Amino acid sequence: MNQYNYGKSVKITAPEGYEIDTINSTPDEIVFKKVKLANLYPMSVRDIPCRKHYITTNGDVNITTRSNDINQLSTASRARAFLALMQLVELRDAWQKVDNKFIDYSSYFNKFTILNGVDGIVKGITLHIPRVLAFSLRATRDKFAETFKDLIEEAKELL
Repeated sequence: MNQYNYGKSVKITAPEGYEIDTINSTPDEIVFKKVKLANLYPMSVRDIPCRKHYITTNGDVNITTRSNDINQLSTASRARAFLALMQLVELRDAWQKVDNKFIDYSSYFNKFTILNGVDGIVKGITLHIPRVLAFSLRATRDKFAETFKDLIEEAKELL
């Protein structure tokens, strides 16, 4: 009769914030060590769990069972915010093309902005601070803000 249980395995899960210390562990004793803080930070978006929302080619926000694709987001509201922002950036560029005025942050001319401030969506002016929704003309900024207020509200987390 064999007194050893060869071929059997036991799964050991380290407590949260710890990992198995492979240097100081032996076959008879498993030693845990604290995880270094740097190891706690995800080094890729693929390392972030529970990102299951994505934008379809039709512009709908759906949920998948996989959560490691780089084009997935953690919440449906964040997916809608990115969808709105994509549209706003494309519309901004098209409106600037119509005005034949493009943002140049090296110039000393005012740039008229739309941003998410402490009190919600606000219209502002900047010289050199880049903003996603910036226009060369105040009138264009104001008309854009009114025309696309729903999209701007949806994207405000990203502004």
